[in-house]
Amino acid sequence: MLLKDKIILVTGAGTGIGAATCRQVVKEGGKVILMGRRAEAIEEIASSINCPDAVFASAGDAGSLADVSKVVAEARTRFGGIDAVRFRALPFP
Repeated sequence: MLLKDKIILVTGAGTGIGAATCRQVVKEGGKVILMGRRAEAIEEIASSINCPDAVFASAGDAGSLADVSKVVAEARTRFGGIDAVRFRALPFP
């Protein structure tokens, strides 16, 4: 398993590539923190993965230092830290 015991923070986790990345992390033996601005969407993805010991969702904006700090603190408490981040880059206006 490629990601066995790795802890990955995925931003933009409520749709598309972010959601698929979350599923793949768990499939590969890792743990995943889903972050996204729409709480309902990330909660839906988290519960669809159906592996509560390896997944948790935290609503927030990756562009907000306060929101990112909150997610990092939650990851430390829940999983002991973060090994990698998959950041969804937003297009510039």
